[in-house]
Amino acid sequence: MNNSVEIGWLRVNVNPLIKELHNTVTRWIDTYTCFLLDNTMRKIENIDKFIKEVDEGIKDKNLPKGSDSNEDKAKLMKVMTHLSDVK
Repeated sequence: MNNSVEIGWLRVNVNPLIKELHNTVTRWIDTYTCFLLDNTMRKIENIDKFIKEVDEGIKDKNLPKGSDSNEDKAKLMKVMTHLSDVK
């Protein structure tokens, strides 16, 4: 590769420019890769938390068994909300 470029009577050495451009691109690639990794890990943690919350809500052992009390209706609504959130 030619190390210099001639512009009229001016000769410019382009190696420092190419090296700096390479360093800048490398830094941006590293920055974006770190962003993608952090964002993906955060989303996976949120999904895991959601799955555990829904799993606990659905496995509630004290579900109503034909009673019409307000407490039983509230428990049923809670489970229905978890099921709805899964969609």
